[in-house]
Amino acid sequence: MLKIVSEILVFALLTTTTTFASETQPIANVDDAYLRWNRDRTEVDILEYRKSKPPTWVLGKKIVFQPRVATKKGGREVWPQPFVISRKEGTKTKNVRVNLFKPVFPAYRTQGESVLKSSIVASVFDVNGTNAFCQLMKWAPNGDLEFYRYTDGSCSDFRPHLVNGKKYYTYGKLLPKPVRGTMAASIVVLDENFDFVREIPGEFDQHDFLLLGDDHFVSIESALRRTSQGLLFSDRIVREHKAGKIEFEWSISDYMKHVKVPQTAGAYIVEDGSDAVAELVHLNSVQMLPNEVIIGLGDSGVVSVNRKTRAINWILGGFHDEFGLTFQQHPYFVHSSKFDPSTNRLLIFQNRTLGSALSFTPSRVTAYEIDPKKKALKSFKVIRAGKEITPFLGSVQESAPDVYSIGFGKNMTPDAEHFVEFANGRDTMSLRFLTPNSVTYRFYREP
Repeated sequence: MLKIVSEILVFALLTTTTTFASETQPIANVDDAYLRWNRDRTEVDILEYRKSKPPTWVLGKKIVFQPRVATKKGGREVWPQPFVISRKEGTKTKNVRVNLFKPVFPAYRTQGESVLKSSIVASVFDVNGTNAFCQLMKWAPNGDLEFYRYTDGSCSDFRPHLVNGKKYYTYGKLLPKPVRGTMAASIVVLDENFDFVREIPGEFDQHDFLLLGDDHFVSIESALRRTSQGLLFSDRIVREHKAGKIEFEWSISDYMKHVKVPQTAGAYIVEDGSDAVAELVHLNSVQMLPNEVIIGLGDSGVVSVNRKTRAINWILGGFHDEFGLTFQQHPYFVHSSKFDPSTNRLLIFQNRTLGSALSFTPSRVTAYEIDPKKKALKSFKVIRAGKEITPFLGSVQESAPDVYSIGFGKNMTPDAEHFVEFANGRDTMSLRFLTPNSVTYRFYREP
């Protein structure tokens, strides 16, 4: 089993912008599996950090690492700070530069402190890169870094799960040659200490994944199919797997039997090989409830599907809205949706506000109280609408009553946050990446 880097430093809040943290603890035990050397072995990157482990040694020496931590306008900036050690190789002494994490580590700034005691989890990647790397991260309620892991290759949707009282984490590991027109991945499962448990093989779409048991999960998958007009498209399929059997399945093909979907306008076209693969309706989020499945679609609609009959119960928003939403009430580009059947309240993170596919407008969080049987809207509320412009990605989670954890995936607004805790009508905590092009898929609160 791979060993890891352990306790490094609890980042201290400083009162100046130029000094380094003075109270430090040694970096701990590093196995070669989590060291990345350059060709002439004069520089090494440490690829993982866990706050929870006791301090020991690295490279045969007791080393003190000093990250750069500075205050700015009431917030705190955290940057990795490399250090140099001397190593003897025969009769010669060589200086080695040690980088805590790769140089791509996303420096970040936090403001405020959470009103909750639960940590925050996200996967971070460079949206302008070549999907060559991804970073798994976890922060304490005050913004301290609790876990970091650098991974080769693209990953997505690093998230916690509570299964039979035990905590697990999963993330999607991008496959090199998935089904055309998809971003497919196998699923890596970690335990509560971030140690490897297993990898679930398959070509799972990276937009959502729910771990429900030891051999029980919900995934989004894809298949190449043709419409009645002969158009080749990537059909998105929601599947519940349990004990090796498929307990539930619903696809965009089923949706197209219920509603008329344009086969040209608004379709994503992926040139791949000799054919163009269309994605007629994007599929972003899945929620499994006892009697229904809530599915967030890229046509700006949210669909409730009967879990037993697979019939559509209702559609809110999108091209086929059944609730008579006004222009101001319509969600646009739904990336996260959660429904509470006890109150009939639907919570949505929408990438854009009153916009089209060609315009970038501020993202917002909205809530809809509905009557599902009458297909009537009882109330509508804008929870938060700030300056953040997130054309894609992003999330919202009501982590406690009137406490919302909001992630802004690809934030295009200068000096805007990537994560905001919005509690009782105000921003109580925020996190912003300072490294350019840092993007998250979703932010999650730990259970």
